[in-house]
Amino acid sequence: MIEHINLHQITIDELMTHSGSSPAVTIYMPTHHTSAASAVRQDEIRLKNLAKQVTALTGSNDFNQQFLANIKTMLKEQSFWEKLTDGLVIFSSPGVFKVINLPIDCKEYVLVADKFYLAPLIGLLNDQRDYYVLVLAQHSPALLKGNMYGISNSGLKLPLTIKDELRLDEVGMEHEQQKSAYGGIKGYNGRGGYKNIADQERMHFWRIVDQMVIDQTDNNSSLILAGTESEVAEYKSLSQYPLILESFLGGSLNKTQPNQFLSKTTQIIMEEVIKPTHNKFLELYDRLQGQASNQVNDNINHIKIAADQGKVDKLMLPSIQYASDSIRESINHHPIINFPSARIAKTINDIVSQVWKTRGTIININQNQIPGKQSELLAIMRY
Repeated sequence: MIEHINLHQITIDELMTHSGSSPAVTIYMPTHHTSAASAVRQDEIRLKNLAKQVTALTGSNDFNQQFLANIKTMLKEQSFWEKLTDGLVIFSSPGVFKVINLPIDCKEYVLVADKFYLAPLIGLLNDQRDYYVLVLAQHSPALLKGNMYGISNSGLKLPLTIKDELRLDEVGMEHEQQKSAYGGIKGYNGRGGYKNIADQERMHFWRIVDQMVIDQTDNNSSLILAGTESEVAEYKSLSQYPLILESFLGGSLNKTQPNQFLSKTTQIIMEEVIKPTHNKFLELYDRLQGQASNQVNDNINHIKIAADQGKVDKLMLPSIQYASDSIRESINHHPIINFPSARIAKTINDIVSQVWKTRGTIININQNQIPGKQSELLAIMRY
């Protein structure tokens, strides 16, 4: 049975330190995260074609036989193809065969070398963010926890209803309903005031929820709100949570399955958390380039020397391209991993590995963010 795992640091460390004999085969391929028969068939055909490229490059030998045996095992396992993400990467060498799910789309890519091509994966590791989604509702609010791969319940039990938490009696509830029937308007009035007791009770309910979220979560993780516009406005007006994002998921969503949020939450995290971080690196690069040109470099040969000496502090790899879906029928632009030519892939991989080992920071940046530069890498030096 061939297992496919999610990306994490331990696996990267193992693959980077792998000292098995050549060849070291790396295959990146886009996949469908659906079990529809047509999608599965397309993915299987794609894998067969990429495997043929590998065998053409490696020739007929014992490694090839074992490699093809593993590929055949993958193709036979129906359950494998029903649990995919936007892409996968295969690492194979004598004694090693690992499959890792990719959290974003990628181009097709095959490389046969003396080391696995890990460069874009290390950048993805630095982009990993855990975050929370708070589904606002007066009945059954929920706190979810998400990352690049999925969203699930956080395990925090929030109060079921305003009535349960505030222990309102039936007479009081009936009294409020009667007031509403005679013209009382329930809801946030948009000016910071309360129209009636029901407004006060609801705001008190949000405060209780907010305090529970603050007390029992990692306050260093971003929080995305999900609810109607008025609910989100109310909650933001009183919340003490330090990292509420500006964008929110709109609508009455308390009955929505968690993973149905993933596409939108991923986009929000990318736009409000990851891209601004990348932009800060690029702004620092441009500023240093104008002030102290010896602290930055875009020459791959010079960067290689600096990396070997442990001088590279931040390394930017322009490996992300924003384009329409690579294999699905979608015109929406989203991030896709792109790859260098085989001619320079080894050098890039060696540099990234060395910077990683010397505790530098590696990020994947959008190729379009460096107009006028034809650089394979941008580096900021420690000194």
